[in-house]
Amino acid sequence: MNRAYVEIMDDDTRLKEKLELQARVAKLEGQMKHSMLDLDSDTGKISLGSIGGGMMLAGTIAIAGWRRSGRKDR
Repeated sequence: MNRAYVEIMDDDTRLKEKLELQARVAKLEGQMKHSMLDLDSDTGKISLGSIGGGMMLAGTIAIAGWRRSGRKDR
């Protein structure tokens, strides 16, 4: 009888933990819809484009600096 009670309570605990986890996942998925990188919205596309542009600018500056440092060694 005690063994059956323990098994039932273990299952109850597992179900409660699973429900809590599902609630947390649902909350996080709701937050993801309002993300800046949401490609379905205009702001997401704009922010992704600005990140790409910033990376291109940083790469160009890095290459220019690398070429200048190469000329000083000669």
